Amino acid sequence: MSRAANLAAARLERSANRNSARKAQTTSSSYGSFWMPSSGEGSPGAGRSACANLSPPEDLDQLNLSPPSPPSVTRGAFAARNSVVWDDEHSPSSSSSSAGTGTALSELGLPEITPTKSPAFSVASIEGALHENHDKGATVILKDRTCLFAVLDGHGASGAGVSGFCCRNLLASVAAALGKGMAVDESITKAFADTAAALKASAVDSRFSGSTAVLCVLRHTPEGRKLSTGWVGDSRALIGRSRAKGPPRENLTAVPLTTDHKPSDPKEKQRLQQIKAIVRPSRVQHPLTGTFIEVGCERVWDSSQIYGVAMSRALGDLQVHPYIIPVPDITTQLLDDKDCLLVLASDGVWDVMQNNEVLSRAVSGTPQVAATHIANEAAKRWDVQMPGRRDDVTVVLVDLTHQDMRA
Repeated sequence: MSRAANLAAARLERSANRNSARKAQTTSSSYGSFWMPSSGEGSPGAGRSACANLSPPEDLDQLNLSPPSPPSVTRGAFAARNSVVWDDEHSPSSSSSSAGTGTALSELGLPEITPTKSPAFSVASIEGALHENHDKGATVILKDRTCLFAVLDGHGASGAGVSGFCCRNLLASVAAALGKGMAVDESITKAFADTAAALKASAVDSRFSGSTAVLCVLRHTPEGRKLSTGWVGDSRALIGRSRAKGPPRENLTAVPLTTDHKPSDPKEKQRLQQIKAIVRPSRVQHPLTGTFIEVGCERVWDSSQIYGVAMSRALGDLQVHPYIIPVPDITTQLLDDKDCLLVLASDGVWDVMQNNEVLSRAVSGTPQVAATHIANEAAKRWDVQMPGRRDDVTVVLVDLTHQDMRA
């Protein structure tokens, strides 16, 4: 079975069991998985020996496994299923407008950063088949012409609330830090740390929910344009770079800016081993033998092996701290005239499309047209490969050759 099929099957399982999590032996999603041992006499011995360090109480309610109902989400725009939408701020315009800071404050007490509209970029998002859209995409041009681009992909029952909270606070924090003259890398690191701390202290449930985040900062320096990218999780960013002279948007090759934070990644595997994290696939009960078997991808589990996450870094997922961390990796690229496009997307795209397939559609028209093309193609592939199990799909596409992306 393909990776996309495995992920989609896990999401469907999560959806079917969400309302009976405490009664089920196992509930899981592609990123968060609950394991609950049986306390009845008929429990298979293999299941108990596989997790012998667990001593479940008589009353499973004592485990407090079910997160509270997700809070109502009032920020952002959620796409109707089978349709691509843009926030009003992301609709096409004939010229760019710098972001404002208004009077609204983020949870960090900093001015919220409003989105920017420009023909140089676009955000397209398609809601998945199983829940409200947990993805967020953002595009901003600050007054000093610094550009911010972000994609976040929430997971868990409160995934939409977590990604929305993190999006507005990441943008507010990094903009404030840059405005004070802080270095870009330091600003990105501080933004992730401050957002993670605020999320933990907020009313948004982030114990059994979390979010990926990829944040790009484009600055104009005496050396040229520099693109710094900070990320946690498996949302990705890449540059489309021209390989030959001639039309700049043809013959593009992908230059990845991120690497997925997975427990199988050598760097992450070493970190997790050093802190003695529990890494293993989910365990499910075999329908015929009753024994517990391991299925799916590797996950990072909390110390009680109740909840596992299929990535090694994320915002939220407090149940799996200190193994899951919100500390970003950061890369910096000095751009030149060969760098034509910037693409950020959630795993709803990358699970079903290769880098070159995304780039071939990224040159199909204006950023709005191309972003829509990519999102529609990804959604179509989900619907063909796993009908009714489509993941959320979000794309931020930036034309780096546009005058709005230059000083």
